[in-house]
Amino acid sequence: MTQVKDIAVTGEQVANLKDKAFTIINEAVYQLFQDLDKPEDAEAKKEKMVVMIELSDGSKVDYFPNRTSIKTLTAKFGTDTAKWIQKKAEFEIEKRDVFGTKKQVLFVKE
Repeated sequence: MTQVKDIAVTGEQVANLKDKAFTIINEAVYQLFQDLDKPEDAEAKKEKMVVMIELSDGSKVDYFPNRTSIKTLTAKFGTDTAKWIQKKAEFEIEKRDVFGTKKQVLFVKE
């Protein structure tokens, strides 16, 4: 069986789960992406952390933690992301304004 890759977890997806826990399954990496704060500049890039996680329903998805969640993860597990592998944490969800649209935003529970 082949697992689908490159699917990012969303607040809506986690909101539908009874158990909001997840397990980190790979070391975090940083990748360059289009800078959404500068949509008019196609050349503008922003480095983002990407962590592969497994949700409570068994789904394996990419997680792009925001700064708040990165701070929580480092407080819990340290700054060496290789040591995060197999660590468990839990999401909490907050409704936030994202570029003018209300969305369910993921945060790692402290």
